[in-house]
Amino acid sequence: MKKIITLSVTMFLVALMAACKTKTYEIAMITVYDSIQDGSFNQATWEGIQEYAVKNNVSHQYYQPLTNSEEDYLAAINRAVNAGAKIIITPGLYSGFETKYPHVKFVILDGLESYNKESDLKVAKNALTIYFNEHESGFLAGYAAVKDGFRNLGFIGGVALPTVKKFGIGFVAGAYYASYELNESIIFDPNHYNYLENFSASDKVVTLAESYYDAGVEIIHAAAGAASHSVIKAAENKNAWVIGVDIDQSRESSRVLTSAIKGIGAATYQALVAFYENNLSDGEVWHLGADDFAVSIPFESSRFTDFNFDDYTELYQKIIKQKIHVPSTKEELTTFLFECRRFNEALIERV
Repeated sequence: MKKIITLSVTMFLVALMAACKTKTYEIAMITVYDSIQDGSFNQATWEGIQEYAVKNNVSHQYYQPLTNSEEDYLAAINRAVNAGAKIIITPGLYSGFETKYPHVKFVILDGLESYNKESDLKVAKNALTIYFNEHESGFLAGYAAVKDGFRNLGFIGGVALPTVKKFGIGFVAGAYYASYELNESIIFDPNHYNYLENFSASDKVVTLAESYYDAGVEIIHAAAGAASHSVIKAAENKNAWVIGVDIDQSRESSRVLTSAIKGIGAATYQALVAFYENNLSDGEVWHLGADDFAVSIPFESSRFTDFNFDDYTELYQKIIKQKIHVPSTKEELTTFLFECRRFNEALIERV
């Protein structure tokens, strides 16, 4: 009997080990610390992965860091590698980990070096780094809001990363450019431009956004990941308006005027196509913007009353043809507002 029991246990352990070995995932995603259904960055990235993986029958999984610390972020990458990942799509919150896993391909979205010049970028051979012109997307949203009749604006960003800052800089520039064209004044109080230092939804964010609205702000651009849901809730509570971020958030609420979109999902999908077709060079870098139709506002689902599609198309073409140089840094914004005769020094200090 003892031999039979021992044999049974041994067979069970062998079967268990075999089962564990089959649970491997070729495509892995490391999330920004938040839910995969954040209605923003995580969701857009995962949808791009799912579209490719399902269509091509490739195993895929996402890994959520326990916290937003570098240690937990790197631990999530290690879990993905140990689970058999051949390619890992990850936000560029930290750097330098790629060389530890030379046999794995990394797709890094929004690397921290996004403000650096191309010549300064240090990209590992086994990495594809993808940057977006968030400032162009923010510009479109700010311009549209003012053209649609809004005159008192606010901004709430998540963590003050370069990508989030660019949304805000573009939003300010677009709003003031529209006011310049209309020859009308707008209000953009520096106290109504803040970063949360996290991307999490909370009652605290609802309270902050409600304080904006109580002070007369008509619309807030929320570039804050899952925290944008809290801003939307505040807009609903105050019967005010909000501009979403990353993906079309119009389905979230009837108080979403429009969204400042960047093509995260499409870029992720194209990166996977390039990887599986062996079309990626060592240390490749993609810069995606209006030229690539990678930034936009979702006009069909937007709730404009005065801003029309012809205006939008004309503006978009001006950006593509560089008739408008959309600022992406504080220094460029300073020059841009000065040229528009819409200088707001205190606001510039907040971006």
